[in-house]
Amino acid sequence: MYSNQWWIFSGAYPRQGNPALKPEKTISYELGIRHAFNPYIYIDVTGFYKDIYDLVQSKRYDMHEIDPITGQKIRIGKWYTVYVNEDYATVRGIEIQLSKQIGGGLGILNNLFFDINYTFQVARGSSSSPISNYLNEYYGLAPGFTQEFYLDWDQRHGIVINVGYMIPFIAQSPFRTGWGGSFVWNYGTALPYSPEIRTPRDYLELTNTLRFYSQSVANLNLYKSFIIKGLDLRIFSNVYNLFNNRVLVTYSNQTYWFGYGPNSDACRNGLPTCLGQRAAEGPKGDISVYSLPRITEIGFEINWRR
Repeated sequence: MYSNQWWIFSGAYPRQGNPALKPEKTISYELGIRHAFNPYIYIDVTGFYKDIYDLVQSKRYDMHEIDPITGQKIRIGKWYTVYVNEDYATVRGIEIQLSKQIGGGLGILNNLFFDINYTFQVARGSSSSPISNYLNEYYGLAPGFTQEFYLDWDQRHGIVINVGYMIPFIAQSPFRTGWGGSFVWNYGTALPYSPEIRTPRDYLELTNTLRFYSQSVANLNLYKSFIIKGLDLRIFSNVYNLFNNRVLVTYSNQTYWFGYGPNSDACRNGLPTCLGQRAAEGPKGDISVYSLPRITEIGFEINWRR
């Protein structure tokens, strides 16, 4: 909004902020139904549709000067871009949730709780980035064309399963009570990306037509609570990415990825130069292209009771 607020046009293709940008607007429609099997177990089914307007995009403006002879305005071969409200997107899908709360008189399962969530969605729009038009102008790729594409965050299927068990603390049995934990599994299908874009036609026909890899991450949380002389003490352990999955989320070097990656000619023809997923790391072995590895936290909390 306030970038380059002094209108300094150094460099070849400056970008200019726009304090007059309007807020992005979302209109959502939802229709759902909930059914309770008993006071503790229920299912939710919700369909949704979202229209998103006034997304920010960059727009080209050519620079002009006045001809001293004719007095007419003429282009000087330079241009700049200004952020404007002109992009849009639509998201539609369905969510299904099955939940059980603590309780229900089911013996040892009385202290069990779980949430199982499934989401299907399709996200399309005119652009995934506010600088798309700027880059298209810079590389000469289909400037000025407006077309819907699958957005960068168009993840078709997502599943989240959270299963936990909790036994409330009882002072008469301090070691057998006051503990609990949960296991959370997140799964998402592959996100889209684009092959090499060399021509305006490639941009219009191939943008976000490829997919990375599905993502699966599990987390584990455990704790034990005590009450000692008016103090609430909790010892906990949180493990993120429990199974240490290497989830590929991007690539480091475009030339390297398309030259030696899974969709390259080298891999399709079975050549020894095929690197597969490892090509995402680029020539320098950039491991930031993967999600975070396993992280374990161990700690404690102390709260003073009033």
